[in-house]
Amino acid sequence: MGRIQELLIASSVLLLCLPLAVLLTLMLLPVWSWIGANWAIPAVGPSGPAPWCFILVYGLMAAVCLGVMLLRRRGRRR
Repeated sequence: MGRIQELLIASSVLLLCLPLAVLLTLMLLPVWSWIGANWAIPAVGPSGPAPWCFILVYGLMAAVCLGVMLLRRRGRRR
């Protein structure tokens, strides 16, 4: 697989993670409320979860997806 094709696949995966991260962040609203109540961290506001919640979920999803891609790439090379 060429470098350009790998970059296109990686960028597509990162773009697909965006709507999934938003959905997962909203589904985790009880967790964010619990974090805010127990640790006094502003996690939920009047318009929903704080921006750091979205960033955290997106970063974790992107890291897992790219990690899986790297492991599959390493497996194909052997």
